[in-house]
Amino acid sequence: MPTAAAPIRLDRELAAAARDAAQTMSRSVAEQVSHWARLGRELERSPQVSVQQVQAVLRGEADYDALNAPAQAVVRTAWEEAVTARLASLDLASELAAAGRDYAEGGPDGTVRIKRAGRAAKGKGPAVATEVPTPRASATPATRRPANEAAPTTKGARDAGAAPAGRAQRRR
Repeated sequence: MPTAAAPIRLDRELAAAARDAAQTMSRSVAEQVSHWARLGRELERSPQVSVQQVQAVLRGEADYDALNAPAQAVVRTAWEEAVTARLASLDLASELAAAGRDYAEGGPDGTVRIKRAGRAAKGKGPAVATEVPTPRASATPATRRPANEAAPTTKGARDAGAAPAGRAQRRR
């Protein structure tokens, strides 16, 4: 007999994945999460997966390649969760600004933004990064020349059949 549902919090990524999978599998989001939880429980109980071996790999005491495929899947899931949690906890912008280090980051539109480390005066508070926008490189057809097209020549040299500008002409 089913028990009463207990409310739980899901991170956004898991909730979105459950929503997508639930739609594909004709389940509700709650049913999809319950399905995944049951699969995980059974996988951990499986005789093909040794929880002790998985934990040893996660502690760095055993070789990942020595595990069978189901156990490797458990380890990869644990690694992915650990990396995701670590990335979410990082605040590199603050760390770099506090260290007085400039850095660059890519914008969603493809631009590169240079972040200059703010230099805080002694006792005046934390250093703050200031943004210095950089122009985006243009990739329009007007700025790109096909590989088989000759390089431009200087006006006088063009008429005399000389080498393209910037290249020395060989003498025989």
